[in-house]
Order: sequence, then C-alpha cells, then structure tokens
Amino acid sequence: MTVHQQTPLIPKCSLCKKVMEISEGDILYGTEWYHKSCWDAVEKEQSQRSIPDADLIPIANYA
Repeated sequence: MTVHQQTPLIPKCSLCKKVMEISEGDILYGTEWYHKSCWDAVEKEQSQRSIPDADLIPIANYA
C-alpha cells in the first residue's frame, strides 16, 4: 500500500467498540456511531444522572 492510498474507515460503536453494520435505528452523534441498543443504554444512563426537578432552584429566587 502506498502513502497515497487510504484504508476504508469502518465505523465502530463508540460504546461497545464492535464493528458497525449500519442498520435502521443506529445513531451517528457528532462523529461517533452507536448501535440503537447501545444508544438506548447511553440515554438511560444520562437520564439517571440528570438533576431531579425538586433539586432545581428557580432563577427568580436569586433576583
């Protein structure tokens, strides 16, 4: 292979690191690929880390 030839980029899931066989429902987020099931796991994890509404303080209380 010469310097000018490039190997094809084969996307891998950013979560499970397995090679992507792109199918309906898979996610491209920025430059990162996710299987649908992996993306669902990422969303679930993020939703569990979010701040509960009861812990939010309205900005009006600081005015």
